[in-house]
Amino acid sequence: MTRILHTIPLNDMFGHDTSNGDNCSCGPEIKPIERDDGDTAFHVVHKAFDGREHDEPDHDRENCPDCMAS
Repeated sequence: MTRILHTIPLNDMFGHDTSNGDNCSCGPEIKPIERDDGDTAFHVVHKAFDGREHDEPDHDRENCPDCMAS
C-alpha cells in the first residue's frame, strides 16, 4: 500500500488538489520516505500560492528555482 502525506499551507489564497499526488497547480515537491517495513511513503509538500515560503528564515534562496528566476 502506497502511503502519501500532504502538507498544505494554512489560509492560502486558493485550495490545493490532494486527490492525485503532485497534480496540484502549486507545483508541490515530492519527497520519498523509506519506511521501517521496507515500503516507501511519499511526503507531498505544497507551495503557498502567495509565496510566503520565500520569507522563511531557512529558505534556500541561492538554490530556489523561483528565487533564481527573479
